[in-house]
Amino acid sequence: MASEREYRRLYEELKKTEDALKRERDTLEAVTENVGAGLGIISRDYRILWVNRYLRQCNPGCEGKICYSTFNHLTHVCPDCGVRKIFEEGVSLDRHEYAFTGIDGRPMWVELIATPIKDAEGNIIAALELSVDITEKKLLQNKLK
Repeated sequence: MASEREYRRLYEELKKTEDALKRERDTLEAVTENVGAGLGIISRDYRILWVNRYLRQCNPGCEGKICYSTFNHLTHVCPDCGVRKIFEEGVSLDRHEYAFTGIDGRPMWVELIATPIKDAEGNIIAALELSVDITEKKLLQNKLK
């Protein structure tokens, strides 16, 4: 049977590990909050597992919901979906632009970049999707035309 000293040592080790994990998570949250773009993790069944603050502000309460219905109000996977390409075709990167109408009725464009998230055995378990607002760039390009 372990002594009180051993329990105390184990407790202190556990506490140090928990503190280190919390610091690491806080650092990751700070980085993803300040990236200036939407960042989300999508499961193989298209459920939103996690989003950064940028996407949470646009879509409060979106975690746990289906991505294509939440972000694009669709009943099916989005046309040219990079996440689908990750899961079904095994691509290692998909990058494309997506145009839509914003909540204010104005046209908007985003560049979507999807990459796989793999487990230790190399199996694709989720997808990471980065959404960068390129509306200003597109409006300027249209003016130049």
